[in-house]
Amino acid sequence: MSNKFNYVAKLASALTLTFLSMAFVAQADQKAFAQVVRSGTSGSGNWKEYDPTRPGFGIYIDINTNTGFTGTPIYVTSLACKTNCWTTTGGAAVYNPTPNTIRVYVRYADGKPLYPADALRDGWTINWIATQ
Repeated sequence: MSNKFNYVAKLASALTLTFLSMAFVAQADQKAFAQVVRSGTSGSGNWKEYDPTRPGFGIYIDINTNTGFTGTPIYVTSLACKTNCWTTTGGAAVYNPTPNTIRVYVRYADGKPLYPADALRDGWTINWIATQ
């Protein structure tokens, strides 16, 4: 059953990113309809403690997107995992966007402690898509 759930979760994440990217393209200036879209994933080994003075409060990841855009694009993100990410919050929020980097914070919605080792163990990554 968990394989079916993981498949459905991945499919839902991919469809969400697809529809959001289509929405961004649809909103683009019609003269510049040939939008540039880039996408990628963070990898799972770069999570850091949100605040070392508050162990377990949450984690974050800085992602080098290497979009090559000259201006800051519109980013959309989602949290992907092998397990244990469905009760989180923050995985879709983008912080400090630049043409080539973003930061994403994640914590458990119920306040349960979360550490970088948890994200590594459970295979957490951030999928991202950018358009300009």
